[in-house]
Amino acid sequence: MCPVNFEPDESPDDSMKKVAAAIQRVSRGKGVLVLTDMFGGTPSNLSLSFLEEGKVEVLTGVQPAHAYTPDYAAKQWQRTFRAGA
Repeated sequence: MCPVNFEPDESPDDSMKKVAAAIQRVSRGKGVLVLTDMFGGTPSNLSLSFLEEGKVEVLTGVQPAHAYTPDYAAKQWQRTFRAGA
């Protein structure tokens, strides 16, 4: 897990670099799941630009307190893809 914090005065390019660095840091060749709070917010929008099937997936609408519970994230991931299948 690698949290990324965005600062209000940060440029979009700097924020994108943070997301890219975090993805690189946690990638182990099995794919990366990016968790963001609300769909349409800056973290979500920036993260969605890194979508790559089988490599980077983005799950939005995650409450920050739950993001630190891997079991919660796994269950949300399974629900999301079962619903879309």
